[in-house]
Amino acid sequence: MLTGSDSAPAKANEAKQKNDIGAARDDVYLTAQNSQMEAYQTAYVENGISAGEASTTVGNYVRIKLNEKYGTDGNFKTGLATVTATETGNIEISTTDFVIEGNIADKGGNLTWGEIEPNVPRISGVPETLSLNTNSTYTINAKLKGITGEISWSSNKPSIASVSNGIITTATSITTATEQVIITASADGCESKIFTLTVIKDLPYAKYAIPVPLSSSTCAYVKYAMNGKTEENAEMCRVLYNDEEHGLQIITANTVDDNVILGKNDNIGGAIGNTDTEKSQNSYNNAIENLNKHAEKFINKNDQIISDARCVGSVSIMSNNKLENKNNYNNYFTGEFDYLDNKNINGHYKDTDTHYGTNEGTDFKQMALLNISRLSKNYWLASRLVITDSDFTLFTIRYKEKDKDTTYFNELFKILPNKDTISWEYSNCFRPVFLINPTTKIKSGSGTAEDPYILKAGK
Repeated sequence: MLTGSDSAPAKANEAKQKNDIGAARDDVYLTAQNSQMEAYQTAYVENGISAGEASTTVGNYVRIKLNEKYGTDGNFKTGLATVTATETGNIEISTTDFVIEGNIADKGGNLTWGEIEPNVPRISGVPETLSLNTNSTYTINAKLKGITGEISWSSNKPSIASVSNGIITTATSITTATEQVIITASADGCESKIFTLTVIKDLPYAKYAIPVPLSSSTCAYVKYAMNGKTEENAEMCRVLYNDEEHGLQIITANTVDDNVILGKNDNIGGAIGNTDTEKSQNSYNNAIENLNKHAEKFINKNDQIISDARCVGSVSIMSNNKLENKNNYNNYFTGEFDYLDNKNINGHYKDTDTHYGTNEGTDFKQMALLNISRLSKNYWLASRLVITDSDFTLFTIRYKEKDKDTTYFNELFKILPNKDTISWEYSNCFRPVFLINPTTKIKSGSGTAEDPYILKAGK
């Protein structure tokens, strides 16, 4: 305690030390903020890194920059205050009598500070709180300051989170959503540091936990809350694919739109033109792209569970976590009959494709294998069929026949040698296919019809 004439100079010295700590703290804050802005500029603008990846990149960048400026040798001073910064993000500002510790977050690079405390022998670098997922490890870079010796570590729930030499290892699984664990760091000659660790139950990744569909018995059930729906009225789906070529794709167990019209009165955006013939022809040419765009409307963009969508029967191959080739129908029809040239048909309308198809790894073949193709309603397949001979040429879109294991087609327009083109319109139901984001996790469920998987966006 300060007494008599000693109190005034002592208080002035104390104020000087704390003011210099404050000035040093402001310098560190400004350096961290500028580094953070530089890192985000580099990540987003120059390198095109996604938000999730950028967060970690920024944290690393800020830690490096602070370590470059302040170092750990104690050479950077602001008045009476000495600043040090480790590569792992621990900041310390100290004077003879006082000290304050800060930390740069692993993700995002945000700077947080503790309180100004007496500069006495202590354990430095221990967090106030910490959250970890199950099945993970974390290293606490704690050090002894003003004292020599070893730090001892203990956990009050070692089966949930054990700690040794500052390395925390969490259990592979826990029965509840979270567990609170008390971690203690202690050493002779100073106060122990105690903090609360929250262990969070990590959910399994859907791509790795859901079985590969090889038959009807391994074709799991999944509920997905499509755009405009909640988890309570989510759509029942079945797993269509789960492999490296396709990724994890699910298909609705039933149709989700019972009035998708193609042809001269196309209602999903493909009918463009001044006459019924022009509208039907454009509907035909644009059918696959527009059917796939219609599928995208069912994605719930708020939950990040789905990365892409398509109409069943389109190209099913996945690339770069997208269905990049789902609209890949580039061949144009050319027939051998003179009337096709005379009527300017050859080279202007898309040709037959078999993407829907009968080969391994195509939707119709896969649905037949899993016994999930037959429904009580007709539904469109994103696939074209051209039928041609000397008397006529039909340009059609395939569909899956109700209550059967077969496909058929609807004619959108018909070319006749000596007559006007005939145009039609047809309405069928719609069945989308969704590509699951690889970071999506299983929130609950066992994959049965009674207990379907419920998905949750991951990180």
